[in-house]
Amino acid sequence: MLNISPFSTPQTLRQFNRAAEQLEFVMSQQALGFANELQRSIWGFLITGTELVRVKRDLQRTKIAEAVAQAHRKQKNRPLRLGEG
Repeated sequence: MLNISPFSTPQTLRQFNRAAEQLEFVMSQQALGFANELQRSIWGFLITGTELVRVKRDLQRTKIAEAVAQAHRKQKNRPLRLGEG
């Protein structure tokens, strides 16, 4: 299998940041116009990745909150015991 790129595919936001920094360094030595366009794309990817991490974290918190609320409702809706007292 040929590995053309010196970069491996980033799996986390931190790895993507590192790859972006390396790529920016390499591109700073290339044609200025292309490097600027690539830099704008990289920053867009970083922003999108950061937002995705936040959305996933918020979704997880929402699911936990929904589960807690449902358990609370279930607890509230227990039938009353009659004849005790």
